[in-house]
Amino acid sequence: MKKIIFCFLSLIIIASWGYRQGVIIAEPGAFLVFVGNTDGAVAQIDMSTSFVLSNGGGTSIKSDTGEKDKQLDGMHYRITPGKHRIQVLRNDEIVVDRELLISDGITREIFIP
Repeated sequence: MKKIIFCFLSLIIIASWGYRQGVIIAEPGAFLVFVGNTDGAVAQIDMSTSFVLSNGGGTSIKSDTGEKDKQLDGMHYRITPGKHRIQVLRNDEIVVDRELLISDGITREIFIP
């Protein structure tokens, strides 16, 4: 009986050596996706950060610091969660003007006519 208990406890100890406990917290972030007629369009976030939208097939993710993070299908723009004003201009004319409240981990689609 003692051998069985000893083997059982040894097995539990050996199995627990590989067990890790912890919490992984992702950096807060949300995404905007621009769809529709993006030809010649320029997006502007909070009246300061602006960038040219691709012609519908762009693959870069940009942060609100302007850095490229990684590649995805479609035009994704990484943005900090919170309230933001998004404007899309074409030929110096505003075609989209929205204020959005974006939560962490959310992707919002912006349609450009």
